[in-house]
Amino acid sequence: MKRVIRIGVFETNSSSTHSLTMCSKEEYEKWSKGEIWLNHSYHNKGNKFMSKENAIDFMSQHYNDVDISGEESLRNFEIYRNPDEYLGEDMETFHEEYTTPNGETVVAIGYYGYDG
Repeated sequence: MKRVIRIGVFETNSSSTHSLTMCSKEEYEKWSKGEIWLNHSYHNKGNKFMSKENAIDFMSQHYNDVDISGEESLRNFEIYRNPDEYLGEDMETFHEEYTTPNGETVVAIGYYGYDG
């Protein structure tokens, strides 16, 4: 068996699913209000917050043959308008906040569970 090391990737040898997103409290509050969207797409090589318009432009660059004008199509490509949409309904979820010694509040949210 050949081993492949991928930097910045967490993988298991099971059919379980895990996702973790960390952001500032300010970003989390804007995301909760739909002011910014989370691009969780593999094309983005990591999570990134952006406006809905920028998310549509981003996806247009990668998917020329797909209609990405609607919010439903953005969800299909792992671009989420709020935390509830990102967390979904089928997995266990978590939401934790931590305040650093410098006073910045960091939010960690995600989901985990069996996907099979």
